[in-house]
Amino acid sequence: MEHTTSITFDQDEMPTGVYSVKLASQDPSSDDYGIKDLTTSAAAVAWGTVVLEEPTGTYSYIFTVENGHVYHVVWEIVANVGETATYRDYQVGPFFSVNNDDIRAVSSFSGNFMQGSHIDLMLKVTNFDGYPNDAEDVQVEIYDPDGTLVTLGSSVPEHVETGYYVIGWNIATDQTEGSYRVIWNYVVDDIQKAEIQNVTVNEVSSSVTSSWYSGRILSFRQALEHHLACSQNIPVYYEQAKVSRDETTFSFSFKNWNQSPGIRIYRNEKIINSGVEVDYFRGEVIFDIALAPQETVNADYNFRWFTDEELMRFLYNALQIVNTFAPHTNYTLETVPSRYTPALLYGAAKDALRQLMMCINFQQPAQVFGGTEQAQQAFSNFETLKKNYENDWEKLLEQKKLGPYPTTHMVVTPEYTLPGGRCLCADTTAFCSISKGFPEINNIDVYTLTEIYKAFNEGMCIQILSHNDFTGNMVFAPVNYIWRSGEKSVYSLKTRHGYNVGASDEHLFFVNGRYIPLMEVVEGDSVMLCDNHRIESDRVKSITKLRRKEVMYDLEISGTNNLFANGIKCHNSRWFRYLFKS
Repeated sequence: MEHTTSITFDQDEMPTGVYSVKLASQDPSSDDYGIKDLTTSAAAVAWGTVVLEEPTGTYSYIFTVENGHVYHVVWEIVANVGETATYRDYQVGPFFSVNNDDIRAVSSFSGNFMQGSHIDLMLKVTNFDGYPNDAEDVQVEIYDPDGTLVTLGSSVPEHVETGYYVIGWNIATDQTEGSYRVIWNYVVDDIQKAEIQNVTVNEVSSSVTSSWYSGRILSFRQALEHHLACSQNIPVYYEQAKVSRDETTFSFSFKNWNQSPGIRIYRNEKIINSGVEVDYFRGEVIFDIALAPQETVNADYNFRWFTDEELMRFLYNALQIVNTFAPHTNYTLETVPSRYTPALLYGAAKDALRQLMMCINFQQPAQVFGGTEQAQQAFSNFETLKKNYENDWEKLLEQKKLGPYPTTHMVVTPEYTLPGGRCLCADTTAFCSISKGFPEINNIDVYTLTEIYKAFNEGMCIQILSHNDFTGNMVFAPVNYIWRSGEKSVYSLKTRHGYNVGASDEHLFFVNGRYIPLMEVVEGDSVMLCDNHRIESDRVKSITKLRRKEVMYDLEISGTNNLFANGIKCHNSRWFRYLFKS
């Protein structure tokens, strides 16, 4: 692999030559080199190597570099005849080759880790269009900050699934602190390729640690990437770069390039394979020497729409919503039970797609999809996917109310009810007797649940019309408790005779001779009615989810455990406090 090092001179902003330029260390008696390989302490270029001028004011020298090595370059400069030499020195490297050519890569960051910890390093191999692709002869090398190869138990990683490879590294307790280079070498379609990663090892007492790249959090992020697979492997073809002022660095529209698909760099419409370095993280191509103003640079590359930081933000947001949904929890990504994993991933995926859909409405991102018209088509596809994720997300959150609930000795005012939210809308009516003091049947009238709730909290005795399942008679049974059960989506049940009630999808109705939740009721099912204090039957005409949420109520009714909500027989809820008894 070759690297070009150069130095330029100008006077009054015009390129200007000097008398003599050499590669030579300042004290050849103690260190005899022009360029020194600091990794091996050997001279890479001999002392006193003369460098010729080409073009005016520019002195360049091409030398061979090794993977992972760092070099010390020293220039000896004599500006005019007879003057004393001046020296300029600097370090270059480490260098890493990619794609079996002389294009060099800046490694991508893969995490901070503690001394004495175990980490898993991962390689994801895809083709240029982003589809997972198995590789051959996959090998891993890790170099410490001095460029020395770290000994692993085995350099052969585990093949997890198509295109995914993992290798474990037990970091020693006395492992040298600093930045390590991880080099993955592999073969795809008979072409030798490589991917370069960077990890940092910190001492145990260090506060600079990251769990993003290990353990359960890494698994969550990888699973989220599976849900967003296409957005994390987007190919861009022949994009023209924007040049920097020094005409060596060329930037492209999108950052976070994937290494494994490879890139193609075009200089004046011809593919080049040397004299350039690629920064995958920044989406930049850096040439060893400045290009002429009239030259053009294009590239084919494959990039990730979302950064690791963005993916983590989506996961944390979804986790907080899961935690706040009843029953309230305080899970972290490390402690959240596996049963909530689908909810967490669907919630994060829908937020990611929402952001992606917003971005592609702007001109520059739309070009990735072939222009505004194609971007709109992609928008429609993303919207369908997002709605699917949202529907699953809502169902999974509703299921959380089913428990399990914590066991405690506390008695609390309920928010949700057994088995998790059997609730009726506030304007639901029922026949009730409301009286002060000793319960008696008087003042029978139709009351809404809002009115019943208010009367109960004022200390009134309330008896509600219900059905004795054993005798078949209509009776007034006492209301032991009524409470607000939170805001929920409203579902409307309508019968063929015109009866209608709004409830949560979990509220139990007496259907086909048994109690089942509203979510299981279908058109044509038989329901029981109370019409003018007479028992009749009717058929379900429709079940509709309304586009609103309401604060709902539920009741505990002694003895009969049922009521007629807007004339339709349904179950009450046993009081939530029983869950909190020891």
